[in-house]
Amino acid sequence: MILEGTVENYFISICIPTYNRIEDLKQTVEKICSSYGNSKEVEIVICDNGSIDGTDLYLIELKERYSNVSIAIKKENMGFDKNFLDCYVLAQGKYVHFLGDDDKLINIEFENLIRNIRDTNADVIISNYTIDCTKTHYNALKNNDTNFNKLEDLFSYVGHWITFISAITLKKRIIKEERLNEYDGLGFMHIAILLELFANHEGIFIYNSIPLVVATDKNKPSYSVLELFGNNLMKIFYMKMGEVNHNHFIGFFRSIYKFIMTSNINLIQLFNKKIIIYKVSGLKLFLSLDIIITIGKLFIKKIILGK
Repeated sequence: MILEGTVENYFISICIPTYNRIEDLKQTVEKICSSYGNSKEVEIVICDNGSIDGTDLYLIELKERYSNVSIAIKKENMGFDKNFLDCYVLAQGKYVHFLGDDDKLINIEFENLIRNIRDTNADVIISNYTIDCTKTHYNALKNNDTNFNKLEDLFSYVGHWITFISAITLKKRIIKEERLNEYDGLGFMHIAILLELFANHEGIFIYNSIPLVVATDKNKPSYSVLELFGNNLMKIFYMKMGEVNHNHFIGFFRSIYKFIMTSNINLIQLFNKKIIIYKVSGLKLFLSLDIIITIGKLFIKKIILGK
């Protein structure tokens, strides 16, 4: 089966997966609609993952107000990855911009982003963003615009910050559903989509230094940094072994390693996760045993069995 949205009716779709954050979602969406409500160029796609806080009623009312709003309401939580993928599939834009339900789009910079895309015909744009820590604002990424012709160079330049969903804008393409199902449950469907569509593909990849969104730190993440970044994210890369040249992503891996090591992970947590040190081209990575098993299975399948 091929996952594909309907015919391209918009230039760009803003895709917002959401779950039980109705007040944050309202602020995020109403700000967008103040500039792009009923737009013929910008679509707003919202997928609710089984919220029980009235989000479904709000989305129905929102769709009645604005012709360019597309919604999907699930009766039960299907997990982040499936909800995220549904947003991508539902989008009718030539381009897709992902946005967290508690992140605030800077509308004037979004207009500049659209202009930039038209001028460059970019495949992927990663935008800087501002983090609102209540007392102060600071920009997360680097201050110089940079263009690349390979995705791995963009990954290495931006580092682990590329995992922030609200930084990603990409040209929409057809995706084979079976290719993405294997990434379900790992929490990085957006990275899987990037690698699936653009790895080993020469194109136009841009880092935009002007902040596009304001992210908040009030909704504290419930995930384990070690589990998500040291295990799941690395697993995605090794699941694509043979298609992605890992040596080309060394700068990205270094950033992940540094992020993990500065995230207050204690030795007991390392021990409980059965973490080992794995060395790749002079770079030490934390990999759990199930990643090693996955790599072993892939090696047997691809190299020994020739499948």
